[in-house]
Amino acid sequence: MFAQVDSALKAAITTALGSHVKEVASHPGHWSKDVVNSMLLSAPAVYTSFTKGKLFDENKLKSRWTLYLITQYPAGDEQSSAYALIVRLLQALHGLELEQADGLMFKSVKNLAHLAEDQTGYQCHELEFSLLMPWPDQVALDDLDDFLRYHADETTLDGKQVLIAADTKVL
Repeated sequence: MFAQVDSALKAAITTALGSHVKEVASHPGHWSKDVVNSMLLSAPAVYTSFTKGKLFDENKLKSRWTLYLITQYPAGDEQSSAYALIVRLLQALHGLELEQADGLMFKSVKNLAHLAEDQTGYQCHELEFSLLMPWPDQVALDDLDDFLRYHADETTLDGKQVLIAADTKVL
């Protein structure tokens, strides 16, 4: 369900912003200096992130989704400015139906000036949305196996005797 929402968000962002952004991707999940620099250098770009969730009632999860809009300052044209892109995102995403318990609801926007302070000429804005999602059904562990598996045998030099056999999951 989270991956479905993330994919739908990215599709809606791509439709709304079109050629005004170079990249629409999921945030990598951590904020190292290398990640921040990579995000800034990808400008103009939007990164999506599931931030947190809490139980709303016994059947719903109130989730928080965050978008990070990275732009260059000054923008090449007025339509690519941070403010113009924020307005387009708000128009496209507030109330967006994502096949969940409710539509996407805008909560806040803020300028994350501290993220771009080492790189002049860039801006990062955080747009926060909430989304009521149905509580997930119980999933069998066998259904979660998205990893590749392989079997390997290590044999003697003449190939006649198996010394080691292993089944391994590859992440």
